[in-house]
Amino acid sequence: MTSQEFAVLLVDDQPDLVSGVRRILRLDGYRVDTAASIAELLDRSNWSDYFAILLDRRLPDGMIDKVLPKLATLAPDASIIVTTAYVDLDGALAAIHSGAEDFLLKPVDPIHLRARIKRLADQRRTQADLVRERAFAQLILDTTRALILVLNPNGQILRINRYFEELCGYRQEELDGQSVIEALLPIQSIAFSEHDLARAFDGHYQQGSVHPVRTKAGTICEIAWWGAPLKDDNGKILQLVYTGRDMTEYHRMQSQLVQSERLSAIGEAMTGLAHESRNALQRSQACLDLLSDQLHNNPDSLELLDSIQRSQNDLHRLYEEVRAFAAPIRIRAEVCDLPKVLRKAWADVATIQNHRDLCLHEPAVCENLLCELDAFAMGQVFRNIFENALQACDDPVHVDIKYTEINYTEIGSQGSPAIAVTIRDNGPGLLPEHAQQVFRSFFTTKQNGTGLGMAIAQRIVQAHGGSLTVNTDCDRGAEFVVTLPRSQE
Repeated sequence: MTSQEFAVLLVDDQPDLVSGVRRILRLDGYRVDTAASIAELLDRSNWSDYFAILLDRRLPDGMIDKVLPKLATLAPDASIIVTTAYVDLDGALAAIHSGAEDFLLKPVDPIHLRARIKRLADQRRTQADLVRERAFAQLILDTTRALILVLNPNGQILRINRYFEELCGYRQEELDGQSVIEALLPIQSIAFSEHDLARAFDGHYQQGSVHPVRTKAGTICEIAWWGAPLKDDNGKILQLVYTGRDMTEYHRMQSQLVQSERLSAIGEAMTGLAHESRNALQRSQACLDLLSDQLHNNPDSLELLDSIQRSQNDLHRLYEEVRAFAAPIRIRAEVCDLPKVLRKAWADVATIQNHRDLCLHEPAVCENLLCELDAFAMGQVFRNIFENALQACDDPVHVDIKYTEINYTEIGSQGSPAIAVTIRDNGPGLLPEHAQQVFRSFFTTKQNGTGLGMAIAQRIVQAHGGSLTVNTDCDRGAEFVVTLPRSQE
């Protein structure tokens, strides 16, 4: 700010004094407005222009003592200086108690006046610079795509920035004074344990270490943290300022890259094995068919042949699962009735298990549940889930179905309508450690499984733009949720 941007309001009924003071202040570049009475003083609206008000205590229409509180309200950023004669010094001191900042004795000393006004102008410039710096710092805090977390020595949250609010779902006022350990950290995390915090305030803190944060919605974000101390003049750490980078997406992409590399390796291996394996299986099947015709009168041999045939079928199924897992997923979507696709998958599984006591429970009304999907591929997804349920459950088997219409933003898209299909069985359920790995490639609890069924199912659902998850909070049985967008656009 330059001096020309500053204005002084001079209030006095002595023309000579007004003329002299105005001339002095104008020489220093200040704009000077004048008034000769209380009424003229109050008859204005540009109070924010003034950084100083030079005010005679005794004016023609009264003493300014009673006006000072109102003046302090009208011009809160202005410094009020009372001018008075020496004999009225006690009154000037009383005026200071009423809101004035200082007083000058009449006749006004020009040198003292200029020094006093310059000091006030310098203060105003400093304040303006500070406001700009704070605004600049706040702008950086609000626009940076990094988390800002400020803690006191007790591990309590003092401040977060706007990106922190967006990512974690909390408002600043919700976390003020809260323990960072209790408010933000998963139970299993020791990222900001009391021991770690104590070490950090002793000057020992790791940079770039990745630790999780629990959002308001209960999800977990992997955050890489960098910490720096805020110290007083004696070097004592008053606060810790942490900046964090969300690594969740990076870790997801890294996991996808590892998965892609594994798929690529499997694909290369399958390219070499596919032709000969398929031919060998076909030759073996042809021989089994010929033997079956020749041994139809020999029950013992037929029983042995059936055992060989089952092994042949197992080999063929394992081959097809690995081949399907290595191959890219291509969706041929068309408008389908989702419950109809699910019922057909259940019928296929139930037909094979026709000796068992099976029951599928669906809602009585399943209207307007049309989706754009690949009916064959989604049938494979539902069959995988049903087959796992039937293998895990004792008779009678009950599988419950629930359809829920949701907004697609709940699974990360742009607000498109979607349908969530919840499938729950009455089996023993999944152990927590199994639930976390159920979609991992080659993970299986079966003696003769490849561990690819649910991994392939998840890939198919993701190729539709949806999600396949397991509910770990289920109180009985195993519960899977298939979420599909209604449209593939």
